[in-house]
Amino acid sequence: MYRVLVQGGAADEFFCLLLSAENRTYFRKLYRESEIVRACGCSVLSEGNRITQDKKVLNIISNRLPVGVKIEYNKSEAEPRNFDKLLLWETFPAEDNEQLEKRVFQAEKIMKKNSFFQVDIILYIGNIKTASTDLKSNIEPLKKSKNNCENKYKQCNVYAFTSEEDFIQNIIYLIVPRTIYEKKKITDQINSLLNQKEDDLQNIYYLYDFEMEFLSGQNGVLSSEQLYLISSWKNIAFRQDLMEAYFESFVESNAYSSIINEIVMYYRNFIKDICIWDVEKDCFNLEKKIKGGLLSEKKLYSKNSISAPKTEIEYKAQIYTNEILKFNKAVSDFFAENAKKILCSHISEKIKTYRGLLK
Repeated sequence: MYRVLVQGGAADEFFCLLLSAENRTYFRKLYRESEIVRACGCSVLSEGNRITQDKKVLNIISNRLPVGVKIEYNKSEAEPRNFDKLLLWETFPAEDNEQLEKRVFQAEKIMKKNSFFQVDIILYIGNIKTASTDLKSNIEPLKKSKNNCENKYKQCNVYAFTSEEDFIQNIIYLIVPRTIYEKKKITDQINSLLNQKEDDLQNIYYLYDFEMEFLSGQNGVLSSEQLYLISSWKNIAFRQDLMEAYFESFVESNAYSSIINEIVMYYRNFIKDICIWDVEKDCFNLEKKIKGGLLSEKKLYSKNSISAPKTEIEYKAQIYTNEILKFNKAVSDFFAENAKKILCSHISEKIKTYRGLLK
């Protein structure tokens, strides 16, 4: 976890820029009641932001921040040495700000002992009185203030933003380690973890059959009781396609939900060490893929299916018993083989996408 401390006047403006405009008024209300503000990143694929308050701590999850970064602001002035980076958020002109001089002086002491500790000064134009942040540019004075700060505080990186869009595009450079060493170190750690997951993925093909409880039955994935309920007369009466009726009854059953839940839980446990995306949406998509594969199986078996008889008494004939057994084999084969392939393919895609983000 890369830890960033924000200090300076009107720090609420900084956190407002991590939120969409519609969330800022609510944030400011909670900000006034809080002593500490903490912001964490989430997957770029995640939608929206999340704001919660726990006593005097205000927590933000923002998709404008990368995963693995925690930003904190403490109204009581936290100790910078406990963080990896210090962001000094100031209105301009800032070069003669005594409080800024004091903070930089203290930070430089830390930098002498810790070569990886970094200090950034961010100059901005803010409208604190309104519910939204206003970064309309006053370009020439802002540039002048930036140059003065760069000359005065040579150990610091100085940024000046002329618009909210400018801030959003450059936020990544403010809150991640910039040294090649640190970047390589983090990337190598993640790649090593992904390599391990790829090895584990190969093992799924061999361990899946033993670890999935629904595959432990002697007669397939469905027990005799479950099969009886799914294929009962009330579920197939007057249907023109028996096999289609069986599949549809199965998808609506508790037996199906139980199997899907077991696969999803297996998946969650597998990806928990590398997950940087919206896991709920991801699991929903995995379920959708499995269901889609099962429905394709239904179409395949429906081609040669027969219709239901006219009475329940006729339904007890051997020909219909054979159809039930054929359905049971189809479902069991699907979850033993096809569902396993869908699961492994889904994991492989996630690892590939993650690797792409590291380049």
